[in-house]
Amino acid sequence: MRQVRVWTGVRLRDCGDVAAPGEETGDSSLRNATAGVHASEPPARGEHDDGAMNSQTQTESDEALRHDIRLVTSLLGQTLLRSEGPDLLELVERVRAHAKSDSLEDLPAFDLRTATKLARAFTAYFHLANVTEQVHRGRALLQIRETHGGWLQQALARVESAGIDAKALSQDLEQIMVRPVFTAHPTEVARRSTLHKLRQVADLLDEPENPRRDRQLAETIDLLWHTDEIRIEAPEPLDEARNGIYYLEGLASEILPDVLEELRDQLAGRGVDLPPQTRPISFGSWIGGDRDGNPNVTAQTTR
Repeated sequence: MRQVRVWTGVRLRDCGDVAAPGEETGDSSLRNATAGVHASEPPARGEHDDGAMNSQTQTESDEALRHDIRLVTSLLGQTLLRSEGPDLLELVERVRAHAKSDSLEDLPAFDLRTATKLARAFTAYFHLANVTEQVHRGRALLQIRETHGGWLQQALARVESAGIDAKALSQDLEQIMVRPVFTAHPTEVARRSTLHKLRQVADLLDEPENPRRDRQLAETIDLLWHTDEIRIEAPEPLDEARNGIYYLEGLASEILPDVLEELRDQLAGRGVDLPPQTRPISFGSWIGGDRDGNPNVTAQTTR
């Protein structure tokens, strides 16, 4: 089954063990950014093992994650160097060092232009690290699926173990409906051009490592840097709706058919037909109707 990727929020495990933009394994970020990404190799097995790893598989998975994070952040460092020059890259490294030592107050005041570029560099870094982690999380879930079966298979196995026969299950199916609800807030509306490029990064990371893939990764990260995340105008409820449609289109074209087909097959294997009138999945939305904290949502907007 294919997976849907929804890039929201920033979550990075072991932030202290991964590289900042352009940094690889402890040398200066500028030297590594100009040295080329292929110098970055996965750390030796056990190098980061502090006793917390539960298995060799987990250790190898974490090594692969760190390797890919170093790859994309090195490419980001090269982008910064080409597009903005060495000063910004050196500043990013200096700010990161101060942040790790909890001494940001020692930094000088920055003008608006420099502060904006600095914030964008770290935003791009966390976007890329977050996407990379989610790609690896998806791989781990697929491995679990291959070993223990998918969640539909497991759920129906529990139904069987509870003594529910095929006839009762068929009757209950007519009343079952899963209804995910989309919520939104103006501050969470990302530009679709940014979401599209992050999805491209994820798709490329899922491909086998080769020069063509790395070249396309570099090109996509270049485009990501040159895509302005800051809107000229404040986002409105219609912008929230457009973002909701972006996710719904991906679900409808790639994910829902697979989920419904697997549900049908799993039920057929237990002697149960999925009734044609059944709607096991539908979607709801608060977009344009949630008035909590958003003065732009009025009764007229909802209509």
